[in-house]
Amino acid sequence: MNKRLNKKRMKTIPLLVLIIIMIGLSFLLGRQSVAAQKRSTQGKTIASSSSSTTKIITATSTSSSVIPTFYITGSGGTAHPLDRLIEGMFPTLSPQKDCLNLQVDISKNDKLNVSGSINPLDKTPIIEFATVKGTISGEIYAKAIKVAMDYLVSKYHYQAINLVGYSSGGTGAIYYMMDYANVANLPKVKKYLSLDGEYNTEAHFQVGETLTSLLTNGPILKTPMYDYIAAHYS
Repeated sequence: MNKRLNKKRMKTIPLLVLIIIMIGLSFLLGRQSVAAQKRSTQGKTIASSSSSTTKIITATSTSSSVIPTFYITGSGGTAHPLDRLIEGMFPTLSPQKDCLNLQVDISKNDKLNVSGSINPLDKTPIIEFATVKGTISGEIYAKAIKVAMDYLVSKYHYQAINLVGYSSGGTGAIYYMMDYANVANLPKVKKYLSLDGEYNTEAHFQVGETLTSLLTNGPILKTPMYDYIAAHYS
């Protein structure tokens, strides 16, 4: 009697195990099928619209919380001064590898050359800007900066930006902010820092002129650059 019961139990146990395995496989295959359908649907959505693809990619890397700092080089036109500046402030960074470098060649109808990269996880990326050929003209700077900003908007969809202007790059930053302040699609300038900027060309103190009188009444010798900034700055 006991032997027959044991045989029945032995037959019952494998059957239960088999049933459990079948249920588990059905559940697992069902989950995988749903996941595959989701991936397929997502793939079709991305493939069907290039604009949708752009939105999906940029949503994770260029949210409104990302505010890059845009470093503008001086009248020499090269990015070398910015390289030294960035290496001094951020010793662990390589300007060539860890920063985006935008060169707008003002001698070739503002042709844009792009090198370097931006880490998509970086909330405060660094961007170097150079004009290739040197200039002290704020107007020329501003047009070239606008070309770079248009690229940043189309590529990364930045909504805000910080500016650092070195030497004549400070002039360019001021002209850019004055000339293109009302262009709706450009990034809003959150902060601006001038490093040895030029706002009255290279005019020197005149006889009898002091820093106090300069700050109170403005310079005695006013260049066209100064007059333009005074008329448009607000």
